[in-house]
Amino acid sequence: MAASKKISVPKDLLTGDIDRAYNEFMRVSILDDPARAVAARRNLARLYKSLVGSLAHQSMPLAYAVLAAADELLSEARKIEARHVGGAA
Repeated sequence: MAASKKISVPKDLLTGDIDRAYNEFMRVSILDDPARAVAARRNLARLYKSLVGSLAHQSMPLAYAVLAAADELLSEARKIEARHVGGAA
């Protein structure tokens, strides 16, 4: 049986910035405010990528999972921009 390893990250990053960014991401509607939806996804992706630095020395599989989530958010942001924001300009 594998021993569990405690992973530590800056508490203010998890309980403050990422929590607020995630709440904004969940709250904003793509149809009502696509520009804000893009900004919310990019902000959350930026914070996830800063979290990767803390995780990389502790758990590479977890760091890769967070990085994949950040990349998916950026991909969504580009699609929303192409469909809504860019089309409105």
